[in-house]
Amino acid sequence: MPAERLSTDPGVLERTRRLLAGAPADTMRRVISRSVAVGSGKGGVGKTITACNLAIYYARKDLRVGLVDLDPLSDVASLLDLYESEQAVKGNGAPGVAEGQDRGAAGVRGAEGVRRADGPRGAGGAGGALDGQVMPVFRCLDILFPYQKLARSESRALMEAVYRDYLAEIDRRYDLLIFDMPAGLGLEDNLAWIPFMKRLVLVTNPEPTAHASAGAYAKEVQRLYPGTVIQVWHNRFSHEIREGFHPSDVAGNYNRFVEAEDRLTPQEMKLLRDFAFVPEDPALDLLKGEPHPEVHVLKAMHDAVDYAHGRLLSQATRSIGLPPRIQKLVTSYVQRNPEIGPIPQYLGRMEEDFRASFFPRGRKPARPGERLFSERQVASLTAYLDKVTRSGLRRELVRIATMLDEQVRRIVDSRGPFAARLAPVYDSGVDRELGTLLVILNRSSRGSLLMRNQGVLLLFYFSLHKLFQSRTLVAVLRTLIPRRRNQKGRQVRDRFRQIRALVERDPDYRARYLKAVKTFHALVTRQVGAVARALELWDLVLLDKDSRIDGRPYVKLIAAFLHETLYSGLSVIVGFDYRSAAAAFQDGAERLLSSVRSA
Repeated sequence: MPAERLSTDPGVLERTRRLLAGAPADTMRRVISRSVAVGSGKGGVGKTITACNLAIYYARKDLRVGLVDLDPLSDVASLLDLYESEQAVKGNGAPGVAEGQDRGAAGVRGAEGVRRADGPRGAGGAGGALDGQVMPVFRCLDILFPYQKLARSESRALMEAVYRDYLAEIDRRYDLLIFDMPAGLGLEDNLAWIPFMKRLVLVTNPEPTAHASAGAYAKEVQRLYPGTVIQVWHNRFSHEIREGFHPSDVAGNYNRFVEAEDRLTPQEMKLLRDFAFVPEDPALDLLKGEPHPEVHVLKAMHDAVDYAHGRLLSQATRSIGLPPRIQKLVTSYVQRNPEIGPIPQYLGRMEEDFRASFFPRGRKPARPGERLFSERQVASLTAYLDKVTRSGLRRELVRIATMLDEQVRRIVDSRGPFAARLAPVYDSGVDRELGTLLVILNRSSRGSLLMRNQGVLLLFYFSLHKLFQSRTLVAVLRTLIPRRRNQKGRQVRDRFRQIRALVERDPDYRARYLKAVKTFHALVTRQVGAVARALELWDLVLLDKDSRIDGRPYVKLIAAFLHETLYSGLSVIVGFDYRSAAAAFQDGAERLLSSVRSA
């Protein structure tokens, strides 16, 4: 390894040199050439999800992958819903466990027997001292050291184990090593590993504190290991620029908030290279929780209504005569605070909310009570708010959004997943209001493409909502979500089996999924036609050249809805070839693999 890659910290430098000197040079070089570190400046940006999905993606390409779990909390196994005790592997002799200490009752092979009795071995195969530190997951994929590493001595012992005790076996078993690093800037358990990596992937998302932390991480890496190329992986990415925050400019956003001596230099900024831009996807949002079809369809209708509300406000805001940035703020504020009431008081609350946005640091109004808007602007805003409050379409949109929110809360609070039919009185009220809104959108669609598009979506989701009154149809989806009993004996979603069905391309699961798509397609198109006939909504129906319902766009809408319903919070994006997030992930993963294989 080039000397310039070694840490300038004397303690880390000495340990690195000792490990390098004690290992066969060719073996060490081969292991380093296959190693990718996935790090982040802060937690919660999707670091472990990215590491897991990279490992799964490469395993599906028949590379033997070792996913090395360096995170002290060991989130990899729980992310994949491997629900056995995190001490299972540690009980087989993890580095740093004293001889004679309680090593636990279960071993990794016992855990594997529970989870994988009907599946193939992972990447490592049988035989070798490393077996006690390995949890086979899928074909060609193992998790290495999947247990908590909270003590400082454990991190040191783990480095010694990887690059001394198990180095030859790791070299023999794996084509690629993905290291899930701890979040933050810790030297002992994090940055000390960087010299052993061929590539460093830095995960972030479009949020100011995430960019600030990523910039600090990059600065510390350059201080310790000058010249290290850092490949930035943007999660939950959106091109939208908000309040001057550019979502892809990590270095620029970081430099704006630190003192001059702490900023990334132009040379260091060139080493921070954008590598992947993965948009938000419900499958990668672990907060989505348990799949629930009726809740999802209600939320989808709410999103369609809310979007139409926002665009309606945006069109009206253009007449105010304020700068575009202020127009966006006004639209956003009114959408978030739909109950206007007396206009002077509403404007006062709006001004208070805007002060921090309008005035940069040090330039806030000098006198208490000083107005933010001029008299002319106040008059324009007053006329705008008066127009908004008199809009019948907006009132209907706000009322429906409120009702849908209440419906979702009612289900979540009082019923379990895949609940039976909701209370008829409440359902009829929602259906009646949605029907009224669809009639309004159908009439408005003749002069507005926006209203037509939102009406088409709302009619589709409304048809699904009606179909989900049937327990039989809900049961069709239920069969596609595997269940298991947790430690309390309750039936819960078995995410691991669901992930495995996707990763290992289970033919039975795929056949059942395609059957569900066909079933939904036939029922939804029939229901769309029935609602359109009953309410005369033909301007909101997608028709082919023969004036019959066009099944092709509805297949796409059904596939998107099933993705949201079946895979929300699953933690994997690999296997969804038709999703924009999956395509972006695959592009980044391929470029990363190419860079690892390059000289």
